[in-house]
Amino acid sequence: MKDMQHQKEMLAARHISGEYKYSDGTVFKYTGSYEKKFLEYLDTILNWPSSDIMAPAPQIILYRDFDGKERSHIPDFYLTSLNLIVNIKSSTNKFYRLRDLDTERAQDLAVKNTGLNYIKIYDNQFDKFMNGVDEIKEAVEKKIQKQVIFESENVVDDKVSVLLNEVSY
Repeated sequence: MKDMQHQKEMLAARHISGEYKYSDGTVFKYTGSYEKKFLEYLDTILNWPSSDIMAPAPQIILYRDFDGKERSHIPDFYLTSLNLIVNIKSSTNKFYRLRDLDTERAQDLAVKNTGLNYIKIYDNQFDKFMNGVDEIKEAVEKKIQKQVIFESENVVDDKVSVLLNEVSY
């Protein structure tokens, strides 16, 4: 989609999208229930400063789909202090997992190629988010130039193989 503002508006208009009011009054837009739960986690569990969160992320990540067509991806979150992109995904919806797997992999590769830190969280495993954050903070404290890429759990291939076995042709 060429007009990114239009794409952002379409995402915001989805029935699963909404606004989350942070404890300090800041309002964030989210595009799904998992994203809302992540905002709640940042706010109520971690007391993460709202000034450090951008939702959705301001970056527009270009990638090529499996047909070679250029596409764009708007990540779910950007945490400015950590130079960190965060994407939240479900690994359980059979139809969408199978349909979107190639796209998701292409988006992941494109995000990883930006040089930004990247954490991908599956199925609301927010406790594992801190593992990636700790790794980033350690690199910053030690003044190590290092890109951190962390997935809450590498469930994609295992889940897909299970899903493929359940699909009847």
